[in-house]
Amino acid sequence: MKIARDLAEALGDSELVSIARATEEQLSPGRDIVGIVFPVYAWGPPPVVIRFLNKVSISSDKYVFAVCTCASSAGGTLMMARKQLSAKGITLSSGFVIPMPTNYIMWGEALPEEKQKDMFAKAFANGDRKFTLNETCNSCGICEKVCQVGNIEMKNGKPNWLHSCEQCLACLQWCPQEAIQVGRKTAGRKRYHHPEIKASDLMQCSNWKAESGI
Repeated sequence: MKIARDLAEALGDSELVSIARATEEQLSPGRDIVGIVFPVYAWGPPPVVIRFLNKVSISSDKYVFAVCTCASSAGGTLMMARKQLSAKGITLSSGFVIPMPTNYIMWGEALPEEKQKDMFAKAFANGDRKFTLNETCNSCGICEKVCQVGNIEMKNGKPNWLHSCEQCLACLQWCPQEAIQVGRKTAGRKRYHHPEIKASDLMQCSNWKAESGI
């Protein structure tokens, strides 16, 4: 419920609807964007969510996203939800998993309070937590300028990620020094961006340009 409330506040002009208590009218939402937020039970959607997905009716022109919370692994939860919606002609446009403290006491007790607070703080800030920078960075600032959501700020000549990453990976793909990595798997991998698109094209429409007043 906390994640749903936070999302509604961030999106603005949103209506929160209980999955368990949705009325017939609410099962056919008229909004352009519809988000379905629910916890993971045993690596899948809870039965109440499955029943909801079987009844909900959303027209094909709507943008539908799902957010599930879990303690360890979401397993195939989002795939299951997508399959159910697809059977009804509904496209799941995107899906997200947010780790949260476990409350399944039959498998163990609650996490220490400090650990819980840490997880809450990171709930919407996981997108760039594995980004690293190696010694080849020459402080050119291209990463900051191509970020479409203004998630990179140069500090002391080095990029600093601000935890609002949407994982487009433009910073990594456009770094001329290949100095930006994500985890341990991207080093040495060939980068890609469309040959007819230049970094300056991205800079023209990035949030950096708007915020810098250029």
